[in-house]
Amino acid sequence: MTAGQPWRWHAGAAVLYAIVAWVFLDHGEALSAGIAAPGSDPFIFIWFLKWWPWAAAHRLDLFHTDLVWQPAGLYTVCVTSVPLLAALALPITLTAGPVAAYNLLVISAPALSAWCAYRLCLELCGDPLAALVGGVLFGFSAYALKLAYAVPNLGVSCWIPLLAWVALLRFRAAITRGRYVLLVTLLLTAEFLTSLEVCASLAMFAALAFGLAFLERPDWRPDLRRLLADTLLAAPIVMLVLSPVLAVLLSHLRNIQVPWYWTYRFSEDAASLVSPAPFRAVLSGIDHLTGTRLAQPLHNQSPEISLPLLILVILFARDNRAGPGRLLVLLLACVLVASLGPRLWFDGMATPVFLPWWPIAQIPLLGAALPMRFALYAALLTAVMASLWLSAPCGGGQRTGRKVLALLACLAVLPGFRHWAPVPAAVFFAPGRLQAALGPRPRLLILPFAINGPSSFWQAANDFGFSQTGGYLGPPPAAMIDDPAVVQLFDNTPGPGLGNALRRWCLASRTQYVVAGPGTPAALFAVLGSLRWPERRVDDVTVFTVPADG
Repeated sequence: MTAGQPWRWHAGAAVLYAIVAWVFLDHGEALSAGIAAPGSDPFIFIWFLKWWPWAAAHRLDLFHTDLVWQPAGLYTVCVTSVPLLAALALPITLTAGPVAAYNLLVISAPALSAWCAYRLCLELCGDPLAALVGGVLFGFSAYALKLAYAVPNLGVSCWIPLLAWVALLRFRAAITRGRYVLLVTLLLTAEFLTSLEVCASLAMFAALAFGLAFLERPDWRPDLRRLLADTLLAAPIVMLVLSPVLAVLLSHLRNIQVPWYWTYRFSEDAASLVSPAPFRAVLSGIDHLTGTRLAQPLHNQSPEISLPLLILVILFARDNRAGPGRLLVLLLACVLVASLGPRLWFDGMATPVFLPWWPIAQIPLLGAALPMRFALYAALLTAVMASLWLSAPCGGGQRTGRKVLALLACLAVLPGFRHWAPVPAAVFFAPGRLQAALGPRPRLLILPFAINGPSSFWQAANDFGFSQTGGYLGPPPAAMIDDPAVVQLFDNTPGPGLGNALRRWCLASRTQYVVAGPGTPAALFAVLGSLRWPERRVDDVTVFTVPADG
């Protein structure tokens, strides 16, 4: 590139990524007309995007709320509360509403992440076209468009390539110590306030990368020592900046937990990582014929490595049996093994093989990380490999072949057309309507419960005019995660003892009403009917009044 070209490439990359995101993720939808992703996870972020400015305006405790899981409430630092994203999206939230702000985050996250990966790849390979490919493969990876599509705390992954870029600049002595410390402090703080889970896994994989580099490259050790010293210098500054949050977090670490089976449920199936569908179908047929299938896999979101990208990675590994590229191959292997979780699954079969992640899964905080989400680091590593392989010197014919394979890899990651989910509006939860029927600040248990319905969305739509016995902002708090009523309602598996468990729970929590909204299963109506509580139909919900004596 000449002196005047870099900014044209940077701007062109940004425009290209933005167009791809708009075409494939927005495709002309109005930002407030629907919700860009399906399921219940979007309601968490819509709730928090609205709650942070609302709580600040009402001078409430920003680290704790009893609007959900009342009366004990929830510590916001122990769930994915995305305070930084709420601050960045504040102008959109205040002018167009939290639904529009959420949709804009979902649409813009891949483009932003792609551009940041492009800058990292450009620093490594010096070839803008190869860097452009690397940006596509990271920003629009299977991780970004399958695992992180609905959840901005994972989708906004731009901080990871930016941190790697800054570390690379300092390793090469291209920036001063002071600038490095400042940038690392800002970026680590941003990642912490975006996703605590990613921040924890980042620390582990960064330490792993440093250790591998130290062992593999003795000639790098002086520069690595300097980089480590500067990073350790930034660490206490980050802790000082985040000290109010860390103080609350460390006091309530027991609340950062997920149900024990989630670590297994959200682990990769080894077959789904790379094996094409026909091969998996053959394996499945063999399983049924021989009767060897132990259990169905508990996950269904596995972000496969596409066949063109797999071929590219294999060719890169072949060409880099020695040298710096070998380090990337080793690190990718470690990430993929970790993503398999504590126990090996293969094509839906639970094998008796325990994996290296098993002891790590027992560590507080880090053990709450879901192994499937390590695909973030695999996506970045494969993107870097692709940019380095594409930019490596080779003959004319080979150069054309590499470009074709890189193009196929980029096309393979692009998503199909996705319909937006409808906004789950309910007349009863309009601001003031609920209060007119039930009085000010009522305490409600809302069905469908937690993750099974839009209770968090309805609460935000009501301008937080009531508190919930339950709610969905992540897993239940530690004090309630094992309650019999919570287990059955959260898992949507009503059993014969749910009626009595629900009666006890409502009395203990001083719940005033159970509100069965649209989508409540008939089985739960039957359970409530067996309790013989007074009931009435109001607008589009059924309200059950909890007697004072149960």
